[in-house]
Amino acid sequence: MKWWVGLFCILALSAQAQTPESSEGYTAREKQRLQSQPASEEGGSSEGYSRRMKESLQSKENQPPSTEGYTQGIKSKLEAEKESPEGYSQRLKEKLGADVPGSTIANVKAGKVDLEPLNRGTPYRSFGFRLGAAVSNRIQASGDSGTRLGFKDMYGTKWFPDFRVNVEWYPFNSEYLGNLAFGLGAGLVIVKGFGQFEYAVSNNSRTSDFSQTSETEFRFAYIPIEAIAKYRFNLFRVLRPFALLGAMVIPFEESRSDGKDSQVGYSTAIVYGAGLSLWLDWISSRDSFNLYRSSGVKSYYLNVEYRLQAALSGPLNFDQSGLYAGFSFDM
Repeated sequence: MKWWVGLFCILALSAQAQTPESSEGYTAREKQRLQSQPASEEGGSSEGYSRRMKESLQSKENQPPSTEGYTQGIKSKLEAEKESPEGYSQRLKEKLGADVPGSTIANVKAGKVDLEPLNRGTPYRSFGFRLGAAVSNRIQASGDSGTRLGFKDMYGTKWFPDFRVNVEWYPFNSEYLGNLAFGLGAGLVIVKGFGQFEYAVSNNSRTSDFSQTSETEFRFAYIPIEAIAKYRFNLFRVLRPFALLGAMVIPFEESRSDGKDSQVGYSTAIVYGAGLSLWLDWISSRDSFNLYRSSGVKSYYLNVEYRLQAALSGPLNFDQSGLYAGFSFDM
């Protein structure tokens, strides 16, 4: 039984003697194997994994390996595409071409598009408004009315609104010689005051007389309607002086708070004056053009004028003089 054990030991010793074994072990043998491989094989490059991946990506783009980083590469690319001195518009124009067949620019050059410059033309009418800035009213009953009281005795001398509107037509208009205008205008004026007794009444029980001011409130309203002729001189482009002459019909009504009948009538007068128009288009050409496109206004002016009004006929004499200011718009 023990003879076969001795035989197994002899065979094992014989196999070990036939296979040379390094005393360094498995780790040393693997290290020697990797070092013996060429540098191109995996794991054999001393440049490291990151370097090999970078070279692989660059080779896919058919570009030589670069030592610059990603940020530096982008910067170099942008510098290469730096804008030319002509600017973006010029480059775009060169790219598109100014004379492309069928384009608007080419059609205009060839006369195929019926485009003309926008011309405002010559104005032939005007409308405007004005407000009395400093008006002196000398309204008074005519000589046959039998009273000594005047307008200011009842309504005072304080300022009150005197608003007027007007429309004019230009039968003749020249940018150099000026323009002739015929116009119509109207306004509305309302004034309030208290009645006045013509004579003072004595008060025997007191040292002073009774007040001449009544407790009855009066309201005087009139509508000045005018027809005028005006000539404006265009001697200066911005400042344009003018003169006017016309006639007026002035309906009026005076009512009172005590319920008694109102006084109604009309008077006539002549009006004349002079003034100055300030041309305003030059302040903003864009706003002026937009105003023309939206409403047809070709020019607009600031007007300052001094008017005198003299009575002709009627129960009241409308004698006035004063300064008016307003705006007008040429159409």
